[in-house]
Amino acid sequence: MTSRQICIFIGGPFDGEAIAVPSESNTIEAKDHKRPDKSLQYQRVELSSNGKSFSVFTLPGVTEQQIEKVKKRWSAYFQ
Repeated sequence: MTSRQICIFIGGPFDGEAIAVPSESNTIEAKDHKRPDKSLQYQRVELSSNGKSFSVFTLPGVTEQQIEKVKKRWSAYFQ
């Protein structure tokens, strides 16, 4: 059985959502519900907040503003 962990996604249709993903995955491929013919590829990145490091998944080109918006929404998690 594959080990899973909860990660927060930033950007795209899963922006701000916490989803269980396989622990060893560094990329997650997803379908855009608005455009089913398009495939999105999220990359695992380390995010630092309050002196701690967290794994999140982002789309290429995600802005600092989008990251800060999600960090603010999930501030209790990042404590």
